[in-house]
Amino acid sequence: MTLAEQKTYCLNLMKTAKACFLSSINQDGTSEIRALLNLRNSGMYPSLKELFERHDGDFLIYLSTNTSSAKVAQVKDNPNIALYYCNPENFQGVMFTGRAELVHDPSVKKALWQKDWNTYYPQGIDDPDYTVIRLKPEYLKAYGNLSTFSIRLGEGK
Repeated sequence: MTLAEQKTYCLNLMKTAKACFLSSINQDGTSEIRALLNLRNSGMYPSLKELFERHDGDFLIYLSTNTSSAKVAQVKDNPNIALYYCNPENFQGVMFTGRAELVHDPSVKKALWQKDWNTYYPQGIDDPDYTVIRLKPEYLKAYGNLSTFSIRLGEGK
């Protein structure tokens, strides 16, 4: 696969995976993995399609979560995370790594907001328990078609 084909492969997987799996480091120094809503899934979140298409080149990822969650505390303590998107039926997957950041910009939170999120954030978009995590990946490693490839996306730390 050419580099362009590899990037397209990863973007297509991001746009169709049902969930995004986040790995962060806990207080004991071990990793914890959990599933989150895949906001890049254009079928599930069509209102976000245009926002993410502007970031196809840099694979920018946003995650919504509760401020009170363990993952937010873990990202504050150690921003090094990994995210995994997969299509297990076809044995396809892509992992992204980098340094996460918590987003406090109200315009970003508003751009991502979905009307059914009141289930998670009863006070709505201004709920203090609504947090956004952003990852501008530095590295990706993908698997599919019985082979792997990796791409360095940003400057490593």
